Amino acid sequence: GAPQPNSSPPAIMELLDLSPDLLALLLAHCTHSDWAHCACSCAALRSAVGDQRERCLSATELSLGKLPLLLCPSLRQLSSLRELRLRRVPIGDAHLSAVAGLPQLSLLDLTGAARVTNNGVRLVVAGCPAIEELHLTFCECVGYIVVLEAMRRCPRLRLLRRQPEWMDGTFLTPWGEEHTYYADGAFQFSRASESRGWVCQCRPLPSAGSSDVVEDRLLYTDIDGTWSHNGRVGVLMRPHSEGTVLVLQSLSTPEPPLDFPELAAELLPAVGQTRRLAGGAMLSCMARRSPLQGERMPPPELTAHLQTFCDQHAARRREHELRALGSVRDTCRGRQRLATTLSALISRLRVGG
Repeated sequence: GAPQPNSSPPAIMELLDLSPDLLALLLAHCTHSDWAHCACSCAALRSAVGDQRERCLSATELSLGKLPLLLCPSLRQLSSLRELRLRRVPIGDAHLSAVAGLPQLSLLDLTGAARVTNNGVRLVVAGCPAIEELHLTFCECVGYIVVLEAMRRCPRLRLLRRQPEWMDGTFLTPWGEEHTYYADGAFQFSRASESRGWVCQCRPLPSAGSSDVVEDRLLYTDIDGTWSHNGRVGVLMRPHSEGTVLVLQSLSTPEPPLDFPELAAELLPAVGQTRRLAGGAMLSCMARRSPLQGERMPPPELTAHLQTFCDQHAARRREHELRALGSVRDTCRGRQRLATTLSALISRLRVGG
């Protein structure tokens, strides 16, 4: 596109005399600030923004990538919008202030929005009275307290998701217990104690060969409040064959192992069995019973229990949730250190011939 006078710096303008396909490739690696500068100096980009805006204004369903985020202030004009998908789009609470107030919005998908916090979700809850589905999977800065607030304040809300769908349902453990997880992260186990709570953290494993590997951290609400591991306990999980899931846990630390091993099929445990692995880990293959359509959200008695815990132990809840967040971030740094060490070792071996 031809640069316009008195707009953006020359260093930017020199890059914009490109065909639309090359321009798209260039912009895919720019920040929002870069896009804003380019839109001022490039007629082609400004035209693309205008075309996108016209399509948005008449939309009832919208899945936004990077470029349309420049138009967030215009979202309030989309009075007919019913579904908005922002999966893995780098947004924060400020963007959600533009979403709040859409009168017909019934589905909002914020999967992977790591910068969205409780405050951003509260804006949506307060400003979108028609919301029926809210997806918050892999939103690490969103706590369970806003899940409870949303369920109280949004009468039409039928699904609030904080974990991948394959994690919903009842897992039959090799040691005879049933572990049931709900879409919002709440859980209950068939044992006398350490049996209820919610998944504090749930994130994809970045170093995994399979993008389906997930690590979690659990907060128990029926355990001694002085237990220092609450919020640190977690496993690695991966969907296996139809109706089964592989679960990897450490036998020496509350946190899960750093990585999910790639094992040959003949080395995997059979359904309902476990296998001890090197390094003090245990791999289990569990059958999963999928929930019925009306059973994806926790039953009222479990929700009431979790609400009571939050009301009576607000400081403890915050402590455990911060511990969970710190735990997954520490583990992530551990994986990075391990990868660096392995890379250096491989380099030395290559140099040594």
